[in-house]
Amino acid sequence: PGGSPAIAAFYTRTGVGQVLAASTDGGVSFRDLEVVLPDQPQFRGNQPRDPKVFWHAPSRHWCMVFYEGTGFVFLRSTDLRRWERTGFLD
Repeated sequence: PGGSPAIAAFYTRTGVGQVLAASTDGGVSFRDLEVVLPDQPQFRGNQPRDPKVFWHAPSRHWCMVFYEGTGFVFLRSTDLRRWERTGFLD
């Protein structure tokens, strides 16, 4: 309340997966909130990296895309925590 709006960031933590972190001080510091996509054993050595997350206003969803071994994975979410896989492009 009365502070900066929260900033959400996603990053890959090696050996863990895709992590959601947040900042409430304008991006000076971030705190990990949770692992939203855990590492998958079938991708050891070639884990998905560097998710790109953006808001898609027409569908009112957050969208995530990243490269996973042989192609691009597409996901959507309404809350940035629970993600549903919606497509794959190789």
